[in-house]
Amino acid sequence: GLSKKGGLPGSFFLDIERNSCLQKIDWKLVLLPTPVLVFWSFTWFALIPPEPTELALASSPEWNSWIVYVYTFFSASILAPVTEEILYRHFAMGLLARWFGSSKPAVVINIGITSLIFAMAHAGVVTEDWIKIVQILPAGFLFGWVNYKKGVEHAILSHSVYNTLVIPISSLIEHFFMR
Repeated sequence: GLSKKGGLPGSFFLDIERNSCLQKIDWKLVLLPTPVLVFWSFTWFALIPPEPTELALASSPEWNSWIVYVYTFFSASILAPVTEEILYRHFAMGLLARWFGSSKPAVVINIGITSLIFAMAHAGVVTEDWIKIVQILPAGFLFGWVNYKKGVEHAILSHSVYNTLVIPISSLIEHFFMR
């Protein structure tokens, strides 16, 4: 569940009694969602190919500079996972846990609500919002489950690994198969 040590619920790293917090990371749990989500995303988009919105196309950088790669990596692999997991998993799940409690049905409802909000926040990048929501909803469920099991740091790491891998994989697929 959510860690209560160190003063901040869900904060694994604030537990100062641990010798090395990096040794306490459950890497199996962190890495487990990635192949599932990569498979799901590419299967879903193969079945129902999304069309990017004009806004998404206008805000997409030209991939002709190393600084674009650095910016994209930082944004997708570090900034988005940290901010989204703190917002959706730490704060929102923490608030809902106070309201609904910690029974199994309450946890499922909590993860479901925060996953739906997380997925809806990713709408607007393809012309049919429901396509993106269905694609990203399982990520919300899995990151919520990781957060419930081990805390927000594990969810951040899991989200970061997924984002770090899905961007180059999708770029390679687009480059070699979609031209």
